[in-house]
Amino acid sequence: MLCVLLIAGCGGSAGGKLNLNGNSSNDSQSLPSNNFSIIENYNKALSLKYPNTFTGTTCEVTDEVGVTIANACTCSLGTCQVEFNPATAGSASFNYSISDNGANNYEAKGNLTVKPIVPFQSVWRVGNVSYGDGDLTVTLPLLSGREYDFTVDWGDGNTDTITSHDDVDKNHTYASAGDYTISISGLVEAWYFANTGDKDKIIAVTELGTVGWREFWRAFRGCTNLTTFEGGDLSNVTSISDMFSDSPNVTPNTSGWNTQNIKNMGNAFRNAASANPDTSNWDTSSLTNLQSTFDGATSANPDVSNWDTSRVTTILATFANSTINPDVSKWDTSNVTVMSTAFYQNTAANPDVSNWDTSKVLGFDSMFNGATLANPDMSGWDFSSILTFTQSVGDMFNGNTSLSTENYNNLLIGLDATGISNLNLHGGSATCSGAGCTAKANLQGRSWTITDGV
Repeated sequence: MLCVLLIAGCGGSAGGKLNLNGNSSNDSQSLPSNNFSIIENYNKALSLKYPNTFTGTTCEVTDEVGVTIANACTCSLGTCQVEFNPATAGSASFNYSISDNGANNYEAKGNLTVKPIVPFQSVWRVGNVSYGDGDLTVTLPLLSGREYDFTVDWGDGNTDTITSHDDVDKNHTYASAGDYTISISGLVEAWYFANTGDKDKIIAVTELGTVGWREFWRAFRGCTNLTTFEGGDLSNVTSISDMFSDSPNVTPNTSGWNTQNIKNMGNAFRNAASANPDTSNWDTSSLTNLQSTFDGATSANPDVSNWDTSRVTTILATFANSTINPDVSKWDTSNVTVMSTAFYQNTAANPDVSNWDTSKVLGFDSMFNGATLANPDMSGWDFSSILTFTQSVGDMFNGNTSLSTENYNNLLIGLDATGISNLNLHGGSATCSGAGCTAKANLQGRSWTITDGV
């Protein structure tokens, strides 16, 4: 089943009634609920949640309260959608059923929050050669494939209406140099500087707004003069990948972010040297990608102690090139396949990873390379899935000076148990003893190249 997420994802976590005999229940009071949200006055198609145990072919929406149907529910390739017309802000609801025209019939109640629009407001500096190309023109960075229908107040008495990513009116030329506040009201699904265009002219986001955001992939990447960053409704956003990467001066206020639907945080704060995001209350239950999230974020000290990482598949370079010493002791790593460079060149990290599930991990290369303080207890680690290319654990502790003999012994014993041959391992300055040295000899007998403190 194809699970396309426009408002919220479909999948096995959806609550509802699944009747294998195809019989339908009319007791709406007993139907579990699934939550959705849209902005007022803009029609939007919702992808309805249902279990991935079957592929929906037909669907029906009934008992609408506070909202009207603009286009009836239909299913295509397993994705079932209905388009609503939300006239005013407030709460709405509806019941829906999805069937495969066979044995499976799923029923649920949809709770719909219709949110009032809060304008997206930003400040731009034009006509200054230290801020971009120095001309008087601003081009809004809109992303192909996303929906737009908004009014823009350029801050100089002029307004325009934008209805597509390539609308010519997204370009505006000012009469004179200065700072201008641009206010956008309406539907804006994505923003996409991607280290191009007028990225150096935007200097502040005073309110990210509630404008129907869906994606922040590369949204503010490379915005070298962006500092203040406030607000925003991220409740339907699925990706913040590269959102602030290579934006060295941005200090985003993320304390109020709703991150429940975000799957991809890869590179989100990579090389954002001033950013110190408040992540303590983030809902990461949908998260799958943590690659390089805080790589090079030298001011960051995120609280990730209560993060739900049960769906995460990669932590490659997550805390690399930083001074973060994260509390990851409760992380669920049962689905992680890549841990390479996770703490690379992180001179402050000494994480408690003793309870990590590494049974699916394919590579650990350079995981603690240059992490001078790290002394991880790996006695319970499972190395059975490591790949047989030479660097799957290569340089794992290169540059490390804190790995104890006990913990190094456990690493060697665990690697020896795999029976794999012809790999490289760097143990930093660590030395082995007893059973650890026996394991080391066994590995070397299988053509391992091992570098350590001996």
